[in-house]
Amino acid sequence: MPSPPVPVLVSQKDLPRAIAVLVVGYAAVAWLVLQLDDYFAAEDQDETFNFPKVAIFVSVYTALMVIWRFLEHGTYVLYEILWACNVSLFLVAMGLYLSKPFLVGIAMVTVSGDQLLWYIDAVSFVLQGKFITGAMKYLTYPENRSFSKTFFATHHLWFLPVCLYITNGHGGMHGSSFVASCILTTALAAFCRVTTPFEVRVPGSDHVIYLNVNGAYEFWKDINIPLLHLLDHHHPLLYLPFLAVVGNFVANGFPHILVLGIALGLQFSPLLNH
Repeated sequence: MPSPPVPVLVSQKDLPRAIAVLVVGYAAVAWLVLQLDDYFAAEDQDETFNFPKVAIFVSVYTALMVIWRFLEHGTYVLYEILWACNVSLFLVAMGLYLSKPFLVGIAMVTVSGDQLLWYIDAVSFVLQGKFITGAMKYLTYPENRSFSKTFFATHHLWFLPVCLYITNGHGGMHGSSFVASCILTTALAAFCRVTTPFEVRVPGSDHVIYLNVNGAYEFWKDINIPLLHLLDHHHPLLYLPFLAVVGNFVANGFPHILVLGIALGLQFSPLLNH
């Protein structure tokens, strides 16, 4: 297996670059999802898709997450804001402000695998004191033991229920959300492979901080399934297509079907429609 890249020193002087990467990344996401919405859901716009309180809550939560993490941890955390789970918060806010439920559907698929594992890990931690899937284990890393990294990770638990609530009665999860999510996550991984480091260090510390944003270099190290790590650190032209397949069809395949089933069930429940 090829060796991983050496850790990159990230300091305050790298702030302009980190901000530029973040802004360009989110601008590209906004452009891409609007193109996907126009292609897959142009005839499914819903002007009644309007939840201003939810939109404000998600927007404020996301803004506070970015600011608080930056103040506590410094420049390198701006790269972490490009994680798909954080981008999905942006998609929900964007979908609500623009009355485009398809964007919320993309977000739901994108986080389905990871956040269902979070539910399993949360229950196993309460009952057994350990994370049996490894999805939540990163919270125990030394660099993540802070208020901003812990509190502002709670969206992994409330995000899907909120999305199911707001899309209920508005078409639920669109049938093309999975395809759109595959395109988005592949683009995010490619962007992060080019623009973000695998691991970083901060001035005055020898501790190495694991980033690997969106699994751009290797499948997440705490997920101990050998097949998923088959092409870790290989050339991007070999690894990224592999990640696109295993990340979307293996990791998100069944979970997205489960979430889609729940969304469809809610659609046909007259007691739950709003």
